Amino acid sequence: MHTQCLNGEWTLYYGPEGATPDNFGKVVTMGADYRKCQHGALAEVTAAVPGNVELDLCKAGLLPEDIYFGENILEAEKFEHHEWIYVRDFEAEKVCTPAQLVFEGVDCLAEYYLNGQLVGQSANALVPIVINVTGVLCEGKNTVAVRILSIRETVQNSEYNTFLASCGFGLNLESVYIRKPPHAFGWDIMPRAVTAGLWRGVSLQTGKRDDFKELAIHVGLQKDKAVLKVCYDSDMPYQKGTNFAQMHIKGVCGDSCFEGTQNVHFKAGFATFEVKNPKLWWPYGYGEPNLYDITLTLTVDGETVATQKLRYGIRTVELERTEHVDKPNVFQFIINSVPVMVKGSNWVPLDAYHSRDKARLKPAIDLMSDIGCNMIRCWGGNVYECDEFYDLCDERGMMVWQDFTMACHPYPQDETFMKNLAAEAAVVVRRLRNHCCVALWSGDNENDMMMWNAWSNPDHNLLTRNVLPEVIKLHDANRPYLPSSPYVTGAQFKAGAYAFIGEDHLWGPRDYFKSGYYMRSLAAFTSEIGYHGMPSVESLRKYISEENLNNINHPEWVLHSADQKKNNARINLVPRQVKQLFGVVPEALEDLVLASQISQAEAKKFFIEHMRLGRPARAGILWWNLIDGWPQISDAVVDYYYDKKLAYDYIKVSQAPFAIMADELSDWYQPIVAGNDSMQTVTGTYTVCDGETGEQIVAGEFTAAPNSNTPLVRLSIMYSEHKLLIMEWDTNIGKGRNHYLCGLPPIDFARYKKWLPVILGK
Repeated sequence: MHTQCLNGEWTLYYGPEGATPDNFGKVVTMGADYRKCQHGALAEVTAAVPGNVELDLCKAGLLPEDIYFGENILEAEKFEHHEWIYVRDFEAEKVCTPAQLVFEGVDCLAEYYLNGQLVGQSANALVPIVINVTGVLCEGKNTVAVRILSIRETVQNSEYNTFLASCGFGLNLESVYIRKPPHAFGWDIMPRAVTAGLWRGVSLQTGKRDDFKELAIHVGLQKDKAVLKVCYDSDMPYQKGTNFAQMHIKGVCGDSCFEGTQNVHFKAGFATFEVKNPKLWWPYGYGEPNLYDITLTLTVDGETVATQKLRYGIRTVELERTEHVDKPNVFQFIINSVPVMVKGSNWVPLDAYHSRDKARLKPAIDLMSDIGCNMIRCWGGNVYECDEFYDLCDERGMMVWQDFTMACHPYPQDETFMKNLAAEAAVVVRRLRNHCCVALWSGDNENDMMMWNAWSNPDHNLLTRNVLPEVIKLHDANRPYLPSSPYVTGAQFKAGAYAFIGEDHLWGPRDYFKSGYYMRSLAAFTSEIGYHGMPSVESLRKYISEENLNNINHPEWVLHSADQKKNNARINLVPRQVKQLFGVVPEALEDLVLASQISQAEAKKFFIEHMRLGRPARAGILWWNLIDGWPQISDAVVDYYYDKKLAYDYIKVSQAPFAIMADELSDWYQPIVAGNDSMQTVTGTYTVCDGETGEQIVAGEFTAAPNSNTPLVRLSIMYSEHKLLIMEWDTNIGKGRNHYLCGLPPIDFARYKKWLPVILGK
């Protein structure tokens, strides 16, 4: 198969929805010659592909150059009801059959034309669109045009029954019929950006495929070997007579190699191969993320019919989970038969305009690795990430919890929607199933929770109870599936037993981070939890006008707390959470920023260590979140401009595979515990000192068993004492230090500022 890239400069024509139908027709028939028309011509700009139309308008001076500054993004709303046509001419490098145009991402309702002929339509921004152009593609010059319609008519004419209308948090009802990322319609972490565009790459593919139509590898582990079951479908011709077909495999990972050949008798089936003493793939902290370079080849009479290369991690994954209605539940990831303490973050949109995601991907993954994450949850309000994302997660030992793209609202239950969702999910599952990093398929984000809040049984959701499980069964049956996050069973709903669900999103009142709401949670796994922290003053100046910097209730601040409905509740979390910890709200912006970042850092440190110290009853945390997708005041610990907040440094210590931590006061004593989330025994010495005076409180030697907590000592400390503890250790795996803030609020802000260099080891 030959692939020709069609990315680069295109011409973009646009106009109000339905205003100039004749001119839209002329564009697709005339192509680049349309610009010769003078009467009633559409507006025209140069467009980048991949790209979003708003970014092209910014570059052309038709929208503000920095769309994120101040309230500029509001100006983009006037283009929501426009139609767009992307056009480019190209010379086909090869003209052979079959021929297809491949659009990796088109947002969203589109018609496709080649040489003036309608060749396809689509209505999904989340998966690639493949258009058969065999017989239409010409030798020499060709003209491709993509007409993108406004979603206005579809949204306005859709039927919103009471099931749809009664659930959700009010931001995204108009999104449920449109297969584009839900956050685009406005969210509490993202602006409204109902964009359009060819947001991923475009290519022309000609000639017969040389890979497999279907390919999945299933793994079984035994004492000293792995069994790989290769399931496949191919274009192998029907075998008869003396034709001899074989499947060949070769895999290499460092000094570990294996090869095998097995006879096959049909174009589809499976072949089984053994790998002796395999190098297993492990999540970060538990071992190396070993990947085999595997080549699979199907031959008939020695001639290759299909071949495919992939990097593959040999591992097994299980999700141990219970569904009790009257006692706490288990929710535990098990990799290669080993229970894993999950520590990671939610992965939210990298940008409101997704054509910019690619440039932000590698820096964000580098931050995820550096801060010590062993799992990333791909949140259901986002797009499905590109192949490079999963390649990097494979390489870094980061498990991926993959939501399907539905969030905070039940979605339509009609046959048409169910059929379209099944087709979308099948594309996603087939693309990602050979990535060892993918540990879980999750049906959606918070839809069960929203149904619970609307007194509706979540088991009535056919999409996550029927449609998606059937897709998983057909295409990736060996990987765990969770209907929703959090998942509420029908039995739990009927018993009113939400408090007992095994996995939860802990948002609640967002008050003091050690309040009863957080301390009393029975969840074994917290897959969302966060706390606000302001960006640096330097970053704030990049998107808040200078004259408004000291007025956090100004509309610019409210907008950049990600609410275009002028609700200031989230921006007001900043002073409230600061006052909760310190008893005062500093007047100077620099001090307010610092106090806010300290409050956030202490909160997230506590959330992570509280889960670690709760082993084995607690098994993981995915905090919200690593990095912002646009400039805002939020729970992220790295702002949109890659400036790290204080919480980043605190989390890096708290998520290390080995850390000494202080548990909460109980019965007059404060426990000091060694947390060893690794597969090796850790031995060494430790000290606990007063961070203010430097006085040594206790010292000792210890041995910490693998994958468990080891109590070290209990200190006599009062709730009334405001004290900084510094814990240091020197072990067979290296040195480290951690801190603990003793005492109940309020803490003296000036005193904490003096402690900060000690905490950071400066």
